[in-house]
Amino acid sequence: MTLKIAKNPTFATTATISVPTDEGAVDQTCRVRFRILPKEDWELPTPEFVARAVLSISDLVDDEGKELHWTEAVAARVLALEFMQLGLLQAYSAGVSGAKTGN
Repeated sequence: MTLKIAKNPTFATTATISVPTDEGAVDQTCRVRFRILPKEDWELPTPEFVARAVLSISDLVDDEGKELHWTEAVAARVLALEFMQLGLLQAYSAGVSGAKTGN
C-alpha cells in the first residue's frame, strides 16, 4: 500500500479517562479527534499541548446524562480538568505511536 501524507493529518481514537470520584478513580471513555502536531509542540506545557491537539470530543454527557456537544464553552470546561489532560495526552501518544492500550 502506498504511504499517503496528509496535508493536515488528524486521527480519531477512544480515550480512556481516569475520573476521580468519592469511591476512587473510575475509567470512562470518550471519542476524540486529534490534530497531529509538529515535534516542536511536544515541548509545550501539557494544558497547551492538549488544547492544540484536540479538535473535538464526543460521547460526553453532563451530570444528568444529557449529551454535551463540542463547543468552545464545553472545550474550555473539559480541557481545564487535569485528569482530562492526562487521559487525552495518553490517548494522543498511543495514537501517534500506534501503541495499543494495555500493551
